[in-house]
Amino acid sequence: MPAVRECRLALLPAIPLALAVVGRPWLEADMARHMLLEFPLLLLAGALSGRAVLQRHSPWLSRANQYGLAGLVLVSMVVAYWMIPAALDNAIRSGWIGAVKYLTLFAAGFMLPGSMRLAPLPVQAFWIGNSVWMMATVGMVYQGAARQLCLYYRSDAQVVAGRGLVLTAIALMLGWTFFAWERLRSTTIQDRSTGFRDSTGVASVDVR
Repeated sequence: MPAVRECRLALLPAIPLALAVVGRPWLEADMARHMLLEFPLLLLAGALSGRAVLQRHSPWLSRANQYGLAGLVLVSMVVAYWMIPAALDNAIRSGWIGAVKYLTLFAAGFMLPGSMRLAPLPVQAFWIGNSVWMMATVGMVYQGAARQLCLYYRSDAQVVAGRGLVLTAIALMLGWTFFAWERLRSTTIQDRSTGFRDSTGVASVDVR
């Protein structure tokens, strides 16, 4: 059974990666689909791969990625670069630049789960805040631009992509806030339970 589970974990990243590769013409035909569907698919494929590798090489990766800082910086830099209009144009115009886009987004996704696991909540909050601010700012720039920013996408597609980025930023902030609240709540409950057992000197027993 462990071998079957490992095989499933190894094959799981292939699903979003295949969707991104096979659906590339359709995804990149529209700016919103390019940024809001293709990017997440590649990040998800990398994240699923990173999660599988993390289970085997966690100590080494932890030493190389103290507090998740290196990984989170990498994710921010990669995502920020590919949100630049000229970068989107180049990825469509050139096959090898498109391949670099796929590789770097996959690598960013690969680093993300381990980095979030290693990062304390204050580091996560700082990173999420900066990411949300960056996405929302780019989204507002896309919506408010007086002219077409990308050669391959019309102004109306640009506006839709900008709205999508703002909504994604809001969803990201709300999702992380819920995660952080749940983590703090569970930690508080665990600490109270540990403190109660320490003060009484008696462990709780389940009586049925």
